Amino acid sequence: MEEIYHLIFEALRDGFIWVDMSGRLKKFNSAYQRMLGYSAQELLNLTYIDITPKKWHAFEEKIIQEQVMQRGYSDLYEKEYVTKDGRVFPVELITYLDKGKEGKPVGMWAFVRDISERRKIIEELSVSQTRCFDLFENANDMIYTFDLAGNFTSLNRSTCDTLGYSKDELIKKNIMDVLSLESRGFAIKMLQQAIADKSDLKELQPWEFVIVRKDGSEVISETRTRLIWEEKEVVGVQGISRDISERKKYEEDLKKKIHDLEIFNKISIERELKMIELKKKIEELEYKLKVKS
Repeated sequence: MEEIYHLIFEALRDGFIWVDMSGRLKKFNSAYQRMLGYSAQELLNLTYIDITPKKWHAFEEKIIQEQVMQRGYSDLYEKEYVTKDGRVFPVELITYLDKGKEGKPVGMWAFVRDISERRKIIEELSVSQTRCFDLFENANDMIYTFDLAGNFTSLNRSTCDTLGYSKDELIKKNIMDVLSLESRGFAIKMLQQAIADKSDLKELQPWEFVIVRKDGSEVISETRTRLIWEEKEVVGVQGISRDISERKKYEEDLKKKIHDLEIFNKISIERELKMIELKKKIEELEYKLKVKS
């Protein structure tokens, strides 16, 4: 049976270790040995304290005294190891008390997992999330999400600045609270259609909505939206809106100028035609006078 256990422990990808009550390493598998870079003989001359950075000593001793010695095992916990070449890396482990045949503590054993890759992935994700949040928070456009009831669930700084609310004020509001009456009806219609069709309705976008600021003034927005999905169910909407009030004003001014120019041209052309007609009549009159004379 002991040979079978040995084969199992040797096949493990995680490290296995057994120490006596003084903390000296007595048994370990090949994975544990590779993890630390020591030869088997070198490990047998060490304690678990020797391969643990000093900052973890008090922390681990507390776990052993308050958990392992009291109930026979620890919670899953993390600490660090130091390899033979001095490299420090993170591990997670659960430590168990070995009471021996007579029921008295004779040692402790643990399964140890190197979590360096996991930590690296978590750190990379954290950096990525930070970058994404910075892009979200500092975007010039208004970016926000709301649930299917229309309640805001997130919003960036530009949304708050444009509408004149603090984030604490705006996050408590419903999307319908900041839309004009006409825009509310259109927004509800588009939302219902998108949910029914399970589509972002990209072919119909962008949409224009009139947004009402805290002070009552209005902003014309160009808006694009997409549905938020969780486990094949629509749970909300993400919106990106751009204040196009100045652009719309410019477009209206341009339309007015073009209209005025068209009227001016029409008047000018009509005047020119009248002048040509008048000139023609004068020439006819002059010709008749010459003939009579």
